[in-house]
Amino acid sequence: MAFDDYPIVDENSKLSEGSVTVVKAFFSQKYNFINREPRPDYGVDLDIEIIVDGKKASGWEFSIQIKSDKEVKIVSHDEKDFVSFQFQTSRLNYLCQKSPGYGLVIMFDEQKNTCYYDYVEVIVNRLTQHRKSEDWKKNENVNINIPIENVLTEKVTIKIHDKFCQRFRNHKTLLALHGKEFEIPSFDVVPPETLSELNSPQEIMSFLEKYGLSLFNRQEFLFMDNLLSKLTFVNITRSPKLLFIATITYEGMGKFIDAEYFLNKTLQLKDKYSSEDENLLMAVKAKIEYVLGDLSLKSYCDELENILKKNQTDSSSTISIKIRLLHLKVIKSGLDSEDLEKVTKEFDDLFPAIDSSNLPENIKHQYKVYLATSLLAMLTRMLIEMIATFKVREKVFHKKFQQERILVASFLMPVFQLACDIYQEALDFSVKNKEEALYAYVLYSQGLSFFLVNLNTSTMEDAAPIDIEKCKRQYQNLLVAYNYFLKLGLMDNAYQAITTAYDIDRMCILFLGKTIEENKENELIKVIQEIEKDTGRPQYISIVERLKDETDKIKETDTGVQMAMSSDSEIEQFATFFMQSTRLPMERKINVVNDYKFLREAYKELQDGRFEVIQNLKHQESKVTLYAIPMIYRLRCKKCDFTTKASKDLKELLFDKSARHPHVCL
Repeated sequence: MAFDDYPIVDENSKLSEGSVTVVKAFFSQKYNFINREPRPDYGVDLDIEIIVDGKKASGWEFSIQIKSDKEVKIVSHDEKDFVSFQFQTSRLNYLCQKSPGYGLVIMFDEQKNTCYYDYVEVIVNRLTQHRKSEDWKKNENVNINIPIENVLTEKVTIKIHDKFCQRFRNHKTLLALHGKEFEIPSFDVVPPETLSELNSPQEIMSFLEKYGLSLFNRQEFLFMDNLLSKLTFVNITRSPKLLFIATITYEGMGKFIDAEYFLNKTLQLKDKYSSEDENLLMAVKAKIEYVLGDLSLKSYCDELENILKKNQTDSSSTISIKIRLLHLKVIKSGLDSEDLEKVTKEFDDLFPAIDSSNLPENIKHQYKVYLATSLLAMLTRMLIEMIATFKVREKVFHKKFQQERILVASFLMPVFQLACDIYQEALDFSVKNKEEALYAYVLYSQGLSFFLVNLNTSTMEDAAPIDIEKCKRQYQNLLVAYNYFLKLGLMDNAYQAITTAYDIDRMCILFLGKTIEENKENELIKVIQEIEKDTGRPQYISIVERLKDETDKIKETDTGVQMAMSSDSEIEQFATFFMQSTRLPMERKINVVNDYKFLREAYKELQDGRFEVIQNLKHQESKVTLYAIPMIYRLRCKKCDFTTKASKDLKELLFDKSARHPHVCL
């Protein structure tokens, strides 16, 4: 081309510009779209953003690739006519990567000034079905067929808008429900469908039937409660799925009266549910009966044990039941040695089971926090029992068992640190991901652990005084947790948080003679009573007051008498815990058991107080020798220092005492 010649605008360029202009008219703001031409163009002609509510730019985008021809080719397949044209497979693949919208392919017929359209996913599926394989993907080009009736009009554009809006809403719902399982962030606390968008009862019923269980697993109870409140009892009772969702929702929220009503309805339709659903319903039934006072703690544990025997899988509901049962075992009094071994193993098994499950990350953290709190509660109680037993032995032997105390402490400290690490990880996760329910649960669990440890250790004679400032911090955190739980509709959790705050205040009054907040006690009691009325709970009895009554009774009883009253199972329980705490070989346990049984029987025989038991305590000098061999004892007169021969048999010692020291020292 010479200098004086002008550039030629070819026909393809004219066609391309004209087709884009026509298509942009259909996807303009008039029809609630914003169109943009990408620069540079790597595979699409237009990027389209959806306008919602007639004025809001949504950020939801899909793409359009346009082809044009002066006269399109018509082909027939299976007695249907299609517009047919060649298309690069790489460009079709590029559109397939733009999920979730994917987009449209449009053919512009210049002669008829008509646009034919189809959805990318429909085109791909049609190609595969027609060719009965995916071999076409290996080709550089492929012939695309669009039904001849797919003509772009104003009415069709409106339908396309509605379809893409629904697609993006469904995508947001999917992310809200399952995104965290695949480490995909979602900024929707609840699914994006709002109550205003779910207008009819039928829409709400359909949504809950489809997503209810996923919402339950994410603990979106308040959202579920709002939806259920839009339905009549007739709506719910007509659907077995909705009856199930209503039952587990209200139990999860702590609305036990409502939960019991719907539970009774589900039990009449047991054949409508899977075995896993039925197990969850039975667990709900047991909890409702326990909370409302119709089931004892032992019976509640037995019910959960029976449910787990029927289901050996590690599903989310099974893990939940196992954790609940383990917590109940911990708070149940009188664990024997066999129970204690099982409970300790269950803790070891459940932590990795939670980590490897497909539960949402926030629920994994919550379950681990729950377990950590239960573990601390068990260890604290056992520590107190161990210290009490040490005191009895020290009184009998007139010697401090310092080495044994150090060994126990060396085991307990890492466990306390483990719990603190679990709390901190969960707290960091909740703050980073704005998980209000988890954040509140960590604050509650930290407050509960602080309360249990301080309450139990405060009953010891040589305990350090309670720190009032720490009490105030935990008290305020518990009230923060209460307000979050209340906001989220979690009444059961709210009740636990506020009663724990109340008990921390009662603990300060009992041990320090001062309250955390003046004139606040009656206000807390009033709130507690209101929740009890709404949820059908029995009246709350302060843990502090119960422990005070028990402690007063114990203080009135001599430590030696306490030892004499110990049962074989109690001695077995302590011995097991002692072995686990000190990490001694379990074959030495028999020597610990026999030691305590000897002391129990000796105290009964020597109640006049004239003789004491003495023992060679060199075995305490190291872990290698501690209880490595059976204990040998002597009896010594406190008045004249007469000492019997050494023996491990109490009868032999008593006989020697009578034979060689028959008199009473004056």
